[in-house]
Amino acid sequence: MDASAAERDLLKKYVEASESADLRAFESIVRADATFRMPPDFATAAGREAMFKLWVEEGFGSERFGRLHCVVTRANLQPAVAAYVCRPGDSTWRALALDVPRIEDGSHSSGFRY
Repeated sequence: MDASAAERDLLKKYVEASESADLRAFESIVRADATFRMPPDFATAAGREAMFKLWVEEGFGSERFGRLHCVVTRANLQPAVAAYVCRPGDSTWRALALDVPRIEDGSHSSGFRY
């Protein structure tokens, strides 16, 4: 599989896991030693488990969080995923984040969320 096909495959899985709030699906695409940063916070979630813990603490996968819709795009010439959220009781999709995953050897090795 060429690099662009591997990138497309990983991004497809990333979108599917995000929209279904499926941490088990993320386990198959996020490396165990992945890191995650969310500027302007300077802290780094080091490791897949720390990354998932942060997401869950912020509500990912909970009813109160709402539903996600994701669109594959690019940011600074890198692959990115724009995430939109529809909160409970709302009918409007609102911009939530721009995820910029670093893809190495067909898996997510680090990422930034803006």
